Amino acid sequence: MKCLIVIATSSACNNELDSIRQALRTHRIDTKEIEWVSQEDFLVQVGTPSAEKFDLVYLAAHADMYGFGESGGFSLHKWDDLANAICGSSCMLPGATLFLGCCRGGMKTVALSILKGCDQIDYICGPLWNTKGTKLIQAFNSFAECKFAENLEPVAIKERMTSAAGQHFSCFDRQELESEVAMLRQIGNIQWQLDQIIASQNSVVEVVNALAKTLNNAICEPCPQPTPTTASEKTVADSPQ
Repeated sequence: MKCLIVIATSSACNNELDSIRQALRTHRIDTKEIEWVSQEDFLVQVGTPSAEKFDLVYLAAHADMYGFGESGGFSLHKWDDLANAICGSSCMLPGATLFLGCCRGGMKTVALSILKGCDQIDYICGPLWNTKGTKLIQAFNSFAECKFAENLEPVAIKERMTSAAGQHFSCFDRQELESEVAMLRQIGNIQWQLDQIIASQNSVVEVVNALAKTLNNAICEPCPQPTPTTASEKTVADSPQ
């Protein structure tokens, strides 16, 4: 088995990562580590498609419901970027798990955003709220035992992680969220179609406005004025023939 560790913050806690590595070694999971720079760089480092396939992808980062990266919202990347990178590399095996080792990684909003962007992710686990390195270590140790030693179902893994860390962790199964993912995709398609219609309408409005302006300029051009008649010309015109 193999795990891909993606480090997306310069302030990643060494103690936390060492503990994650140790837990993986305990369960005889080989690891590969890369630094997240961008979606494009991920594809270069991992491959398109990846020559290696992973049973687990662990993201070490700061995050919120909108994206991940550095703390304080600095240099945040969208969750869609991560989903597209994983899908573009085809690096995850069927049944593999994406473990989001970051604050808010267990939010349903985050899971739906990622699952919507990539069909190759079957499970997503992470903390529901803000967390600390010690909590992540406790939860991940429990996760690794449940997943690799006992092969438990996601609901049981969630409960064990929550108990071990003393705070709520989530573990989402794609099959349970598939209907919501499909609905989000449908909404996205409808929004795209509306955007195209609005763009087309704007183009038509621009053309009509241009024609109206041209017509208005033509109507408003001053008509030629008759040349004034001089007094001598008027006398000649009035003299009897």
